[in-house]
Formats: sequence, C-alpha cells, structure tokens
Amino acid sequence: MHKNKFDEAYLSFFIPFFGLIQLLQGKKRIIYLLGFFVNLIVCILLLYFMGKYLPILLQRFTIIGKKPICNLKEERAIHIGSFVFIFCYRCTFLIIGIFSSFFCYYLKRVKLRIFYVLFSIIFIIPCLLDGLFQLLTEYTSTNFLRAITGLFAGIGIGNFAYFPFARWNLYIKNSK
Repeated sequence: MHKNKFDEAYLSFFIPFFGLIQLLQGKKRIIYLLGFFVNLIVCILLLYFMGKYLPILLQRFTIIGKKPICNLKEERAIHIGSFVFIFCYRCTFLIIGIFSSFFCYYLKRVKLRIFYVLFSIIFIIPCLLDGLFQLLTEYTSTNFLRAITGLFAGIGIGNFAYFPFARWNLYIKNSK
C-alpha cells in the first residue's frame, strides 16, 4: 500500500521520537526535525514538572479514601458510605468520557475529519468555562454540573487523543 506523507508528518508531532526515527532512516524532511524538537521539549517539560510535583502527588496518595487527590475537597467527591472516592465528580466523569470515547471510536473505526476536531473543542469549552468561573468569581457549580461538563470534556479530550493512535496504527499497517 501507498504511504501517506501527511500521516508521517502528523505522527512526527504526536508519537514521541517518531521524527527522530524517520531522520535516522535517512528521510530528510524539515517536518520530521520539527516534530522531533516538539517531542523533545514536551519530554523535558514533563520531566521537570514530574520532579517538581512528584513529592506533592505522593503525599496526596496518603489521603486516599478521606479526600479526593485532585482538589482535596471532600464535598466535591462521590461518597460510598464513609469512603470518599479517589477523584472529584469532574475528574471521575472526565476519565469516564475519555475511555468511553476511545471505546466508541475503536468499535466504529472513525476517520479523521475536521468536524471531529471542532466537535472536540465545543465539548471541552463548557468545562473550561465552568472551572474558570469558579476560579475567578464567587460562583460555585453543583456536583451534577461538574459531572456533566467533565463527561463532555472527557469525550472531547478522547477525540483529540484517539486520532494520533489511529494514525499510528494506519501507518504501521501501510508500512508492512
């Protein structure tokens, strides 16, 4: 099968060090170099923030069952008896949305379209607005609203996260 150059350029930005692999194979295109440097910067930033916030994260694991580890606000988490769920409503439903989005796309084998990118952005915006309003004003949303906006944002994030993996699988199949 014919390799799509768009797939290779696209993957060089999303799959860590894909651009470097392409460069080492002798493919001298500027897009691979750019993708490699973007990935390198992201990896450096991840290592920096992991070193900075890892002690805080480890300390939060000691309070599992008493408070959620994401925002430490007991009233914003699901309770099962006296046990407090590990994440707040928004984070729980965000994770559910991401996994359900991945599962639906896996079953349907959807192709990348600009509509899905716009769909993703539209689904993420309510969660951002709700969080920003709570941060910048005296407004406090309900747990139901946090759950709904978290679910929509999870579906939107799942859309964004799915397509690099789908492109990678397509690239692997086409290169055989």
